[in-house]
Amino acid sequence: PINENKQMIVYWSLFITIIIIQFIPTKTKRGQRNKLLFSFFLMFIYAAIRDNFGRDYEAYQYAFEDIHKYINFWASQERLEKGYILLNKIMPSYRALLVSLSAFTCFTYYWLFKTYVPPQYYWLAFFLMSISGNLMLFFQLSGLRNAIAINIMALSLPLIENRKLFPYLLLTV
Repeated sequence: PINENKQMIVYWSLFITIIIIQFIPTKTKRGQRNKLLFSFFLMFIYAAIRDNFGRDYEAYQYAFEDIHKYINFWASQERLEKGYILLNKIMPSYRALLVSLSAFTCFTYYWLFKTYVPPQYYWLAFFLMSISGNLMLFFQLSGLRNAIAINIMALSLPLIENRKLFPYLLLTV
């Protein structure tokens, strides 16, 4: 496994860089959006190239291999959600799964920031993201199933706000 101290150095370097990027002055909405996109692109690269990352990495990799090994893949991992099993089955490799989930997470947070955070506070949102809840991004990158649930819930906020219960339930299922 990668040394946890090295992971944290990279984690904090990433967020410090992203926060500094947010202080670069821009005069247009397009410039603000590009800074935000670039920041999430850096986060995506960090997330997509990870290897043996976090405490759950090996268990998720084992589950992926197990699902691909057995003909009756539904029964291969009884403790996993059926949707997660199906996602593992359709992915050609564990790396493809990690890259896809990294893109999903970065898209979700890009959308959340763009929708709910005023551009002058992007730096603060990234700062809070870096320090919140057991280093939130770090947690989501090591808890893949939890990350999917968190992302789906975050993307369903407009449905909750607009009291669209049926689409919200469909997305949740």
